Amino acid sequence: MPADRFKALMAEGSSSAYTVAFKELTNDELPKEDVLVEVQYSSLNYKDGLAVTGRGKIIRKFPMVLGIDMAGRALESNSPEFRPGDQVLAVGNGFSETRWGGYSQRQRVPAAALVHIPKGLTLKQTMAIGSAGLPSCAKARW
Repeated sequence: MPADRFKALMAEGSSSAYTVAFKELTNDELPKEDVLVEVQYSSLNYKDGLAVTGRGKIIRKFPMVLGIDMAGRALESNSPEFRPGDQVLAVGNGFSETRWGGYSQRQRVPAAALVHIPKGLTLKQTMAIGSAGLPSCAKARW
């Protein structure tokens, strides 16, 4: 795959019937948001399972890149809060519902939806905790 292309797990169709498949995308096809993230990890939870299998009404906008969370490194940023190389985490915030999510090798994310990875935790560890372990503290400043 060329360096300017990457893979994402995308749902296409409508709320009554859709298909899920890996697609090749480019940065230009991503949403116009503040921070371009190289996604290294995402978890799989109950809502993701419903969205991937089409068994729940999770997705509200199509096409949709699935995955309600992501951990990775900022590649580009228009926000003074995040710089290239920063390790970041995004959870909830409509990902996989109304906003493209973390089952992608790259994703553009609003700065307001990101937090810095807490010192002492790796990207992998943040996703091992899982989204269910983070809702009440996701926007806390560690």
